[in-house]
Amino acid sequence: MINKKYMATKKTVKRYFLFLGILVVVFLPFEISRLYSKADVQDVMEAVLEFQSSEENLKALFDEEQKLTQELADLSRKTEPTNSVEIKANEFAHDPAVAPGKVRAKILLEDDIVPNFTVLVEYVGVGEKKFETEIDESGEAKIELTSGRYYGEVLSKDGGYRLKGDGPAFFLNANEEKNLGTFYLVKK
Repeated sequence: MINKKYMATKKTVKRYFLFLGILVVVFLPFEISRLYSKADVQDVMEAVLEFQSSEENLKALFDEEQKLTQELADLSRKTEPTNSVEIKANEFAHDPAVAPGKVRAKILLEDDIVPNFTVLVEYVGVGEKKFETEIDESGEAKIELTSGRYYGEVLSKDGGYRLKGDGPAFFLNANEEKNLGTFYLVKK
């Protein structure tokens, strides 16, 4: 009886070990694969996160490069070349060999009073090209003209005055400053 019991127990133990063997053979590779896959998934997830972070950094660098490129383009449109001449308001930069000259004349009434009405000084150049300027509060008429031969006319806006004598005629060289003197207006 002990032998039968022993044999039954032995068979049960064998079945148990056989069952365990089958479980080990069937499920162990699956479990190992699953554990290995979890490790791979975790590594892959870490790599993906690192790649996304790198991609975000790369996109940020690209955006920064685009911004700096645009700023540089904007600055290049706003700035002048470094070898340019500084230009003040209402002045032009010219080559001295062909730069315009400056002409001035003083226009007064006969009693050395500055007219209190608008007076135009008109300079007529070659080809009847006309240039005009108004007198300022001191009676001076200032203008820049290119080099050439000119004659001047003085026109009063109120119509009751004319220039005493003839208007100035002159030749202006490049970059020359010419003072034509004082001219007087008389009643018509």
